[in-house]
Amino acid sequence: MKKTLLLFAILLVVAGTCVFAQQDSTIQKFPILKVELQLRDSLPTILSQNQNPPLWKNQHDWISYQMKVSLKTEDEDLAFQCFMVNRTDSLIYFNLHKSGIELMRVVLTPDSVILVNKLQKEYYRGNYQLFKAIFDIPLTFSMIQGILNGTDFTECEGRFSTVAEEQQIKYIWPQRQCGTMAVMQEITADENGLLLRNDLTELKSGREVLLTYSRPRLEEVNFTPEATEAQMKPFALFDGFTLTIASEEVTLKADISKLKVNVPGPTSIKIPDSFTPMQNPNPQQ
Repeated sequence: MKKTLLLFAILLVVAGTCVFAQQDSTIQKFPILKVELQLRDSLPTILSQNQNPPLWKNQHDWISYQMKVSLKTEDEDLAFQCFMVNRTDSLIYFNLHKSGIELMRVVLTPDSVILVNKLQKEYYRGNYQLFKAIFDIPLTFSMIQGILNGTDFTECEGRFSTVAEEQQIKYIWPQRQCGTMAVMQEITADENGLLLRNDLTELKSGREVLLTYSRPRLEEVNFTPEATEAQMKPFALFDGFTLTIASEEVTLKADISKLKVNVPGPTSIKIPDSFTPMQNPNPQQ
């Protein structure tokens, strides 16, 4: 149980997506509004570097949502809930709970990681070496934020090719530099640039991460409580996501609800004096 909960906390940080639909800045059920999407007339079979349609990126300061999670590992299956808050470019917050009992809390900033395990009464406070210790992959804050928002990684560089197939576009990077990490990446998006699938392989370790997004779409979202219909903006929505890490025999499925856009959420984390430092953050040892 301890091993699986810790692994899930890391997976949540590694993977994620958004389910966005707005009504007075608070989402209870979705979809709420439908927006006419003007699809591109046609797509050539092969799109050049300068002709590719851009991948979609939402413009917001805050998002938060609840997740109903099922997690399958080699050892056990678990089901529980998680609350996530993201303040763009500043902070990511997770609260894992089940039946009203808090299990674990995680807070990320661009240069720090804090994890408090309420069940084992222990904590981790340090940098992103936590992810390196568990997955042998040097993740960064901006990469994690991009995954959580269903968008491409803004810090990554490298030329790519685009191929159009049946109203879908594949963005292919044979080798791409993301900070200190080199990856092979293939993103599959619809004709509006909404991510359907994100397939990554870290070249040094060979670790593979596959993310698939359910029912991606654009809808008009009210970004502020006082906004009029004329001030509504298109926003990318997803019903949930599935994450697979084949080398770890892990599959995570999350259904998302109760989402809020541009409404500040809780971000606090406290390490009780009685808690002890986590001696070994690697759940495989």
